[in-house]
Amino acid sequence: MTSNLSTVAYIGATILFILSLGGLSNQETARRGNLYGMVGMTLAILATVLGPQVTAAGTPWIVGSLVIGGAIGLYAARSVQMTQMPELVALMHSMVGMAAVLVGYATFVDPEATKGFEGAAHTIHSMEIYIGIFIGAVTFSGSVAAFGKLSGRIGGSPLLLPARHWINLAGLLAVVYFGRMFLLAETIEQGMVPLFVMSAIALLFGIHMVMAPGYGMAVAQAQHTVFEITRTLREKGVNIRFGIHPVAGRMPGHMNVLLAEAKVPYDIVLEMDELNEDFPDTDVAIVIGANDIVNPAAQDDPTSPIAGMPVLEVWKARTSIVMKRSMASGYAGVDNPLFYKDNNRMLFGDAKKMLDEVLLVLKS
Repeated sequence: MTSNLSTVAYIGATILFILSLGGLSNQETARRGNLYGMVGMTLAILATVLGPQVTAAGTPWIVGSLVIGGAIGLYAARSVQMTQMPELVALMHSMVGMAAVLVGYATFVDPEATKGFEGAAHTIHSMEIYIGIFIGAVTFSGSVAAFGKLSGRIGGSPLLLPARHWINLAGLLAVVYFGRMFLLAETIEQGMVPLFVMSAIALLFGIHMVMAPGYGMAVAQAQHTVFEITRTLREKGVNIRFGIHPVAGRMPGHMNVLLAEAKVPYDIVLEMDELNEDFPDTDVAIVIGANDIVNPAAQDDPTSPIAGMPVLEVWKARTSIVMKRSMASGYAGVDNPLFYKDNNRMLFGDAKKMLDEVLLVLKS
């Protein structure tokens, strides 16, 4: 494949990636968005493997890596449970971050990669390498930490270091300082030292920045029972809607995926901002397994670790019912005043079993 043909293929892949992002922004077009993304990535891989930069000696290594990686990914995707999907995504994100780091280092040590770059072009190319490695390292360590939290291997409470803001500022200034050293380096050997130091700082940044909320409905696998209750209530003329917090579950959109899997109609699944203003006119607000995302302390207590975080204002409904296994705090590690409000009722136990009982009563 010639250089011109490779360039055309890369442009086509870029367009498909843009279309993929557009498709993934809506539940009804998500499948199409996934298809665009897969076709675009396939096109980009073929353009790279068949392009002029890859020699015959390197092709077997690339093809072998594709086969092994593809087999592992296919096995993981087919065998993972829906409740474990966020852990899988976090783990794959960590690999993407590490790949970005390795690509950055490989580009820096390859003299052919910078051939023909002079002056401003060389500076921009070096900045691209430096920033790419920084973001990749943050993504890698942050995603590994997220995987640990999501899988229960690491505690869910946030890590609040003393003077953490000053530590973050010092780390950022160090990254800028070593970036200047990297740009001024005249040889590869001189540039490796600031690059290594920055990579270490970026890894620490990633670990420090991760926090993940809970997902009771997903753990209980209650989404199908929720759908049956929804259908039964709608047949009885009850106006029922779902309020989805942006970070509910283990990743953005996790609850939307579960409800879509259970065939809950898209038109009654609303975002937090769409539903909050309607809670004062709502008879009953049912909370299934959530905690931090319905915590009024985010609005009422300026000293709370979650102060300022947008939450679903379920306590403004005439009655709220919280389904939980216990009074334990959520992943933020803070108490929830909602549990003690006069208009709230606590329903303890497994969410699916409780919802099955509710469904049985409704049908009888």
